[in-house]
Amino acid sequence: MVGTPDKVISAFGPEVTGENVEGKVLTTEVAEHSGRKYYQYELETPHVLMSTTAAGNRLYIFAVTANGLQWRKHYQDLKRISTSFRVV
Repeated sequence: MVGTPDKVISAFGPEVTGENVEGKVLTTEVAEHSGRKYYQYELETPHVLMSTTAAGNRLYIFAVTANGLQWRKHYQDLKRISTSFRVV
């Protein structure tokens, strides 16, 4: 990976949300799939689930955003979609 989870979200979170993400990261998780490390984040409003990984000198970012109603009704589905992100 290109840095610590905190470094990655601080550098690239604003590009996803359009604003500073300092103090807005609710959870950070690190997972490994097929030898590749993934950082997974949940950010508060606007509701964003973000997964990142690095491969071949590139950083890949997958973000799932939802409005309040979508978040309340479909949080588990959105979380499952976000954590299913893989780079092959």
